[in-house]
Amino acid sequence: MFLGEHFHTLDEKGRLVLPAKFRSLLSGGCVVTRGRDANLVVFPSELFETQAQAVRERLEQGRVGRAEARTFFGGADAIEPDKQGRLTLRAELREYASLVKDVVVVGMGDRCEVWASDRFLSARELGTRMYLEEEG
Repeated sequence: MFLGEHFHTLDEKGRLVLPAKFRSLLSGGCVVTRGRDANLVVFPSELFETQAQAVRERLEQGRVGRAEARTFFGGADAIEPDKQGRLTLRAELREYASLVKDVVVVGMGDRCEVWASDRFLSARELGTRMYLEEEG
């Protein structure tokens, strides 16, 4: 399972070193695509297939379904981690998520997300405040 927050940096070639405990989960390959929060989502290849089926089913449901499919499939890139456990992220995906240097890899159970550090910290703070207000 993908768990935790892992702060890393991209190298000059746009490569991200995966957290050591995530490498075995992605050893069979992965697909990186645009997330809904101006971030990237990294799916193990087999989970991407399941998610893709769900997106394809919504494709015929109108404009919103087609927009979701364009974002999900249009931004997708199948990647094999290299021997050092790095993912090379395409320039278009890095630009979409504003990934320049400092990034956070966030475990999300069955997948992980990649965020620009500053955006992640802001989103985490907002999410924590919303959670606490709801619990209060």
